[in-house]
Amino acid sequence: MSRDWTPEELAEASAAMKAQGNMSYEEFCNELNDPSRAIYTVKVTLADGNTITTRINGTPNDIMKYYRIGNFMNVGCTGDDWSQIQAIEFLKAETPSPSPLRDNLLVTIGSRAAYMDAVGLITLPTGSRGEDVLARFAGELADAWVGSEADTSFDEYIETALAARFPRDNRR
Repeated sequence: MSRDWTPEELAEASAAMKAQGNMSYEEFCNELNDPSRAIYTVKVTLADGNTITTRINGTPNDIMKYYRIGNFMNVGCTGDDWSQIQAIEFLKAETPSPSPLRDNLLVTIGSRAAYMDAVGLITLPTGSRGEDVLARFAGELADAWVGSEADTSFDEYIETALAARFPRDNRR
């Protein structure tokens, strides 16, 4: 059964997450809800007149900090060649990028599935079809967990789901 956390419990858990090098609860919520995060195509103009057109994932504010006017960037191929950033122009915003949190959940699910398969706890389907099945399931599982109010840890949640979906007596 689910229950609401008290503000004190939430603050304590958030601080513990941050202390372990993870996002705090507040950062987690902000990351999930940031509508300006997308893949942007930007043109960076350098002091020597050259330009670099590149794609970068982030918010406009993050990208402006990364390519801050006046900063220097190394554009050398075979050695150092520092050039000062003179301007940045946003050319295009593409489909919102997947959340880094979701990407991390997918990696965790995939590595846990591989481990559980290797030690005989589950049997994953093989071949490219099997990879597609696992990828689809991992996406559904990550989305379901993010939208749930699960009382279990993510590790327990995914191990239970993987064992139910890919039982060890499954034929490869």
